Amino acid sequence: YRSVRDLYNRIFGALGLVGNVLLTRVIDRVGAASAVALTLACMALSLACWPLATGFTSALLVTAPWALGCFASNSAQQARLALASPALATALISLNSSAMYLGHFAGSASGGAMIAAAGYAGLNWVALAWMLASLGTSVWAAGRLRALVGPRLLDLGVQDQRRLRGPVAQLVVAELVLGLHRHLGPHAGARS
Repeated sequence: YRSVRDLYNRIFGALGLVGNVLLTRVIDRVGAASAVALTLACMALSLACWPLATGFTSALLVTAPWALGCFASNSAQQARLALASPALATALISLNSSAMYLGHFAGSASGGAMIAAAGYAGLNWVALAWMLASLGTSVWAAGRLRALVGPRLLDLGVQDQRRLRGPVAQLVVAELVLGLHRHLGPHAGARS
């Protein structure tokens, strides 16, 4: 490896791959809404433990839950949206992608402003607050949807998975392939 950072990034990426693969089994067992909550909780755990990351090994241990959850979270959310309304799946997933980019913008802008004003100290706690707000909103939305349409529709990932296993797995694999292309594509070697 060219550097410690290169080694860390490769391990982080491999953990992201593992998270995506494991996610298909989690969705099969507990449903997409619970899988989304699990991925967000993994990321929240990393943010809560962030101050403990003082060296290579500790940083790897602290960010492992983040890697397992962050790569898989979008796949879980897309499965959740597709299961919630198959007829509107493409529109819902497109709107979700737009909301994600808006979130990236807001997080980057507010994080950048915080770093410019006060440095890095405390950044993880602000990020943790936002992550917990996301988790709370996700759990609330799942409960609200369950109340509106009934548990049968939302529990398809548990009770009717034989019928849905292919589409859910295909969704996760498609996201995985896109993620691998982004991280291992022709320009991967050009990054410093």
